[in-house]
Amino acid sequence: MALKLVAATILLLLTLYPTSPQAQWLPRRSPSLPDPPRPLCVSQIALVNRACGQLPYAQLPTPSGEVESNQHRHHHHHEREEGHVETEKEEECCRWLKEVDNVCVCDMLVHLPPFLTRPVHEYKVVVDDGCEVSFGCASRLVG
Repeated sequence: MALKLVAATILLLLTLYPTSPQAQWLPRRSPSLPDPPRPLCVSQIALVNRACGQLPYAQLPTPSGEVESNQHRHHHHHEREEGHVETEKEEECCRWLKEVDNVCVCDMLVHLPPFLTRPVHEYKVVVDDGCEVSFGCASRLVG
């Protein structure tokens, strides 16, 4: 009786055992797709930092409708708008800033606090009157 049970089990296993290479006991997992190529963010940010790091800090003009308390600064701002010529350093900064991928900026800015996160972001960097670079970022909010 035990011999018949062993023979039946072996026969059952042989009939169920996959003989073709496509057949398997468990479904084969599909090979994972390779990650899409990522831009070289560290290099891009380093180049921009080197090019823009020596530029002097410039305050943005006050929004229209607000009274400016410092008339000298207001006057200086208008002189720059009318007769400003882009320097070589500003031009180099602007050139490298335009080369930075949105992915790099968005990955870096995702570390901002949640209250600064909106569904869609657009970050603008103003180098001078002739250079304004925008970076668009999708929402990082998780439902």
